[in-house]
Amino acid sequence: MPYVEYTRSDEQDTNKQTETQTEELAQQQQNEVKNEIRRQRAVAKKSTAAVQPPPVPQAPGHYYTPKNAVKPYKMTPHKCGPKCKRSDVLSLKELRTYNPLAKPLLSGWERQIVRFKGHKEVMYRAPCGRRLRNVRELHRYLRAVACDLPVDLFDFHPATHCLAEFVLNKCRVGKKDLSHGKENVPVPCVNYYDDSLPEFCSYNTERTPTAPAPGAAQLGPRDLSHGKENVPVPCVNYYDDSLPEFCSYNTERTPTAGVPLNLDPEFLCGCDCVDDCQDKSKCACWKMTLEGARTIGLEGPNVGYVYKRLPEPLPSGIYECNSRCKCKNTCLNRVAQHPLQLKLQVFKTLNRGWGIRALNDVPKGSFLCVYAGNLLTDATANLDGLNEGDEYLAELDYIEVVEQMKEGYEEDIPEADKKLDRKEGKDGDSDENETSSSDEEDNASKTDKEDDDFRPGHIGLGLTEFNKRLRKRERNKKDKEKSETDEKEKEKDSKDTKDSKDKDTKESNADEDCITISDDEEVREPSRFNVQAGMGASEFISKYKSVRTLFGKDEACYIMDAKVQGNIGRYLNHSCCPNVFVQNVFVDTHDPRFPWVAFFALSHIKAGTELTWNYNYDVGSVPGKVLYCHCGAPNCRGRLL
Repeated sequence: MPYVEYTRSDEQDTNKQTETQTEELAQQQQNEVKNEIRRQRAVAKKSTAAVQPPPVPQAPGHYYTPKNAVKPYKMTPHKCGPKCKRSDVLSLKELRTYNPLAKPLLSGWERQIVRFKGHKEVMYRAPCGRRLRNVRELHRYLRAVACDLPVDLFDFHPATHCLAEFVLNKCRVGKKDLSHGKENVPVPCVNYYDDSLPEFCSYNTERTPTAPAPGAAQLGPRDLSHGKENVPVPCVNYYDDSLPEFCSYNTERTPTAGVPLNLDPEFLCGCDCVDDCQDKSKCACWKMTLEGARTIGLEGPNVGYVYKRLPEPLPSGIYECNSRCKCKNTCLNRVAQHPLQLKLQVFKTLNRGWGIRALNDVPKGSFLCVYAGNLLTDATANLDGLNEGDEYLAELDYIEVVEQMKEGYEEDIPEADKKLDRKEGKDGDSDENETSSSDEEDNASKTDKEDDDFRPGHIGLGLTEFNKRLRKRERNKKDKEKSETDEKEKEKDSKDTKDSKDKDTKESNADEDCITISDDEEVREPSRFNVQAGMGASEFISKYKSVRTLFGKDEACYIMDAKVQGNIGRYLNHSCCPNVFVQNVFVDTHDPRFPWVAFFALSHIKAGTELTWNYNYDVGSVPGKVLYCHCGAPNCRGRLL
């Protein structure tokens, strides 16, 4: 019996082992199939990385409270004026390297979030104790007390955290300043993994004409702008010890040979406003912006800047106040010309090179930075792109984009004009019977004159009157022919009635057809100058003469190249779902060939989020070149070129 029990136990163990091995083999086969499928998807999605990268340190936003903050006074009834300014707080110049939204809170202001009717609202308490409920009241107060704080340092959106800071949890500060005071701003050194520091190096800001010492170590991250920006631009790398490729940092664009950039202020239009250009109808610079917006059908109070924030892109361009204007530096129409204020950080990404992220919360519509570099001609850019790479080339195609939008906008008659045309057509029908032959001749002669003076570039009330007179003239001719036919029928015998009717009908139809064709051709004539429906952007051919041809026969788009020389804007990566948009701004010249390329926040951006914009490359535009997209957005197209 024990022998039998032992044998059965062995069989059970064997069966269990067999079942376990079978399950393991099945699981292994399933894993192999899954891995094979995953490899196939990775290849199809242009991602074949097998080695997992080291984990990036998690860095949630930290919310700070200012130490020894100066609180506002208790509110007492008074009239606000320059005496309301506090003298026991830090000046705006001393707060240069701080978060822009935190500067008012360090200058005697208080930001309050209150609940009102089930939702949150933001109010600011001024240093004198007065509460300000919106940006309009805030701007009025800043002008009344002659405060040097600009209006864009305040934000009334409750989701914005003015004291949020993006800080790495595992970051250990090894040294506060590697330059030992030799740089204009301190150069901190950080280490995310251990307590080691860079090897010793004698810090020097000037090059020395001697051979480098053997085994000299490369310096760690530092301010990439070398003191040229208003705030330092730090650089961090989580994956290796590489640094960004060399680039001569410059905050202004530099014209090269063959680029006729004229910066003479005598060619600028300036304003003489004294109210910070708040009234857009009186400011000469604002008028140019609004007139350009009307050409593409954009009107309203939210066109352009709204208290130094740009809520949506304006394709027709923005004309900022310039050196000829008499307004102050706090003008509401001076935004992109100010130096960098946000705290941005350049960091190494996994598979998209170097990128930029915001270290603080950024409200929607806030100005970020500009795209600076060398201005090249189209021929020079093509040559340099083939030899050195075209990853930093940006085309200044402002003229072509606006002209295409304007021509597309004029493609159809506005609905308001169509309704007015129908209304006047009905009123004209009731008056047709009262018109005489002399009036008809006068109308015909006037119509002929208007035909000669008609220009299809503008579709307005002139076309409405023109259509009305054509219809009236056609109906009068039909009525006249009909009456003549009735008289002829009465004079003829009853036998020839059918034949006369057939002949008259043919003659009348022939006459009517002739009149209809000629009149329709005249009415349809303006549509020949417009864009055909469904025409793509790449196949767009304008029927008008381009403004660019007025500058020269062989004039082409100029190119901004930030490969050799540029600013922080060169590190902005592409995304199919961006949080930054591009805006053309005119500051130092009104030449439409040379706008500034400025970046603004498309939505509210939390601290630590990467800043991206859409490169708008045309897939297949460069023969033989394929560039894949790794933005990771849900609507990613997969390819850039």
